[in-house]
Amino acid sequence: MKTLIRIAVAFIVFGGITSLATRAAQFPLQVRDLGVNDAMTLPGGHGAYGSLSALRPAQANQSPATKSKYPLFSTLVRQDGARRVADGGMVFMFDESQGTGKGYDRLVVDLNGNGDLTDDPVWERIADGAGELNQHFERQRFGPVPMPETAQVGAWRPRFYVEVFVFNREILQHGQGEMLGHIGQMRVRSGNLLMAEVEVNDVKQRLGLVDGNLNFRIGDPATTTEFTRTPGGRTTWYLMPSDYLLRDLDGSGSFRNQPGQETAEPLSSLAYFGGKPFSLSLAKDLEWIRFEPYPGATGQLDLGSDVAWVLVGRQLAEGSWEALSPALENGKTILPAGTYRVSNLAIQSRDTRQVRLTSYDVPLKPLEVAAGQTFKAEVGTPIRLAVTAQKRAARPGESLGVMGAIRNMFGGRGRGAEDAILEIGVSVFGRADEAYSGFSAAGEGRLPPPRFEILAEGKAVASGDFEYG
Repeated sequence: MKTLIRIAVAFIVFGGITSLATRAAQFPLQVRDLGVNDAMTLPGGHGAYGSLSALRPAQANQSPATKSKYPLFSTLVRQDGARRVADGGMVFMFDESQGTGKGYDRLVVDLNGNGDLTDDPVWERIADGAGELNQHFERQRFGPVPMPETAQVGAWRPRFYVEVFVFNREILQHGQGEMLGHIGQMRVRSGNLLMAEVEVNDVKQRLGLVDGNLNFRIGDPATTTEFTRTPGGRTTWYLMPSDYLLRDLDGSGSFRNQPGQETAEPLSSLAYFGGKPFSLSLAKDLEWIRFEPYPGATGQLDLGSDVAWVLVGRQLAEGSWEALSPALENGKTILPAGTYRVSNLAIQSRDTRQVRLTSYDVPLKPLEVAAGQTFKAEVGTPIRLAVTAQKRAARPGESLGVMGAIRNMFGGRGRGAEDAILEIGVSVFGRADEAYSGFSAAGEGRLPPPRFEILAEGKAVASGDFEYG
């Protein structure tokens, strides 16, 4: 009898654990407002951009009197999922309250979208870290600017910060015509996010949801681009996530990237906890986030043990794609059965430096992950270097420094020799001909540029480095 009681208790406890591990879990979301520095550095909050112009856009039919002779304008074109909204965009105007050349410190945004900038509030520039201002360059920040109440969803009312860069202030004094149409850039980023404390599959984490593309919605699908590169004519497929799911990996609440770890991933219908996929859903009023074990058939994708991170596109039933950053263990991951394409990936060395190479250029090739099967993807190592060298005539002012040594090497000998430039290029490719362009090491950031040396008859005649990567 005693033994039977123990068995019964053990069965009940085991059954309870199994139920907790497999049932759906729902967690409340709360709004967290961000300061300007956190907003501008938040992983995943890539925001939106617009060109700065001294020419008033057509959709701004009225604007207030300005103190500056050269008020600046920009337009933010809204996105509705993967589709641009054809309403002309939201207009921004920047003024110098102290007069021309004193610095842009006032912002007007056409928040009501009526094309009239005289009935909108004025926002002062942020005094803390007021930016930069010199003869040639200016950078200023403004905000936070809250959207109208009509844009509010549940407790979340979108707000944003604005940063402007004037690349050549002298154009404002001496430029004319089309020159005044492109004198800088505006960057706009979300000023808040949604947060939740979750426990899924025995993993406790603080999560954040951010309006990454700043269209004042959360939950948009990714957009895709397919283009042909030259020379060679190879087709590359690129995936641009819209909104992001952030993970607080170190408990700081900042969601900052850790060495060798990604804290931001595309917000999609799936999220991984403990290496397993869970279906993700959001309340329409953004009051809660919900996770439950993925119920469909799954297979395995094997990318190789050197692949440390990957961004893939998952083809949905209607033909669109969602971005997914699956959890990897020794380069392997569990995926719902279906069709995928690799957009970006990173490979990492196994030594103590943990050198990481990142590719944003993967040739177009679909992957089919079948239920209960493993698909072995031919990507990553071994890597190969493709070196090119081309001699051409030097242009005025080019034969300087190391270029002068190369000129002397090729153009300074023999009668009739001319100044020449030797152009050297190095590309890094992986097994699938994916091109790597990002090079970093844990704790060191971006690696120093690789060096080269030119030999003539066994002697070094020139050396240098690939300063721009």
